[in-house]
Amino acid sequence: MKSRKILFCLLLAGFCAAPMMLSACDAQPGTIQQSGTREPAPTSGDLMQGVTARALSDSPLSENLQTAFRMATADFSLELFRHAHEKDQNSLLSPISAGCALAMTANGAAGDTQSQFLSLLGDGVFSQDQLNQAYRTWITQLRGEQDGIVSLANSIWLRSNDGLVVKKEFLQANADSFDAGAYQMDFSDPATRDAINQWVSEHTNGKITKLVDQISPDTLLYLINTLYFEMDWKIPFEASGTHKQDFHISDQQKVSVDFMSSDSDDAFYIQGEQVQGIKKAYADERYSFLALLPDEGVSLEEYLSTLTGERFLALSRQKVTDPLPAQASWSQMKPPEDGEGSNPERHVRYQLPKFKYSYGKQLNDALQTMGLTDAFQGEADFSNLAPGTYIGQVLQKTFIEVDELGTKAGAATLVEIKETGAMISEHSVDFDRPFLYAIVENDSGLPLFLGTVTDPLAQGES
Repeated sequence: MKSRKILFCLLLAGFCAAPMMLSACDAQPGTIQQSGTREPAPTSGDLMQGVTARALSDSPLSENLQTAFRMATADFSLELFRHAHEKDQNSLLSPISAGCALAMTANGAAGDTQSQFLSLLGDGVFSQDQLNQAYRTWITQLRGEQDGIVSLANSIWLRSNDGLVVKKEFLQANADSFDAGAYQMDFSDPATRDAINQWVSEHTNGKITKLVDQISPDTLLYLINTLYFEMDWKIPFEASGTHKQDFHISDQQKVSVDFMSSDSDDAFYIQGEQVQGIKKAYADERYSFLALLPDEGVSLEEYLSTLTGERFLALSRQKVTDPLPAQASWSQMKPPEDGEGSNPERHVRYQLPKFKYSYGKQLNDALQTMGLTDAFQGEADFSNLAPGTYIGQVLQKTFIEVDELGTKAGAATLVEIKETGAMISEHSVDFDRPFLYAIVENDSGLPLFLGTVTDPLAQGES
């Protein structure tokens, strides 16, 4: 069977660089190709000369801080999606990509601006150093041998035609925690834009080919981070089970699309307040696809408006061995004892539409609504990066494809810095109307991607 992949990309413009592979997280800054060999970044003026990523302590964060990070990240993920998704359209965001990018950006902030970053990403519980360690710990959990590919790359693209000096402490922090490097280029040369877009394309497997349309004269730097994640289903769908069926976009509109069907043990039943769904494993069983269908009479928008980080984690961390949670206590569900067998109440027959689409969204308004206000204004304090700078835009582009063999998904987030101025047959779930889905890392339960399908035939723009 041809190996399938999940493409997971993260791009940011503002301050990190030199691509990083999750399986080589402690290597020196630079570009890592899919083969694992490094090549010089396609830039001039290496600002990372003399800055070497330091080996960080192996001592983990306290259990309380790990729990706080998981809850804060889940809350950030759901709130960002609520504010940034488009009603009645297929939407897809990578909150982990955005969070990682913003955490790197926060290394250049100070004063109230940094406090807003820490409140946004960590509920005000973490210092900047602790937040860096929390992200580094989570990234490290994604490392190791995989039945698939997981890789991460970071790069800072800095304007070279003036006297802007980026503080070495900022570069050091991003080298230590995000394996990032930084390089200077002539932003007035159209070849720079082409080089950036080419770098993005290469690190998103050609799925996102144009992140930067043009470079404004007052743009000082971009932070670009890509995450590539490619994987098959543990148990693929049988092609013979794919059939045409109606998907109900609304009460008045329906479209005929290809549905994949299963009545085997390739997934298990998920239940929560006002929602039911399925959780299907990838070949690397640390990752799963979660599809959530609101109950009849509850619209997707109504459900999203009430979905908190805690409730999402209660769904995403459910296991096939767990008893189905009672409605009165489902959010307090405890994990099963080791050695427990599969719960027959979890067996499910389901039908899932094939879908493939692209999505793009500027996140400025969503992030400001969530409390990150100073960073986008003239009074932004990025004195730990360079004085007189602010965020011009935070842009994310995404792509997903789900079919019989697996999933491909990608995200690119750009941060631009500018100058101031029961029984087997008991459950049945047909995802034949708008639904929410996620790609989750099972141990933390955190979503790598969050999306909605309102029309499986709408493909958006690449």
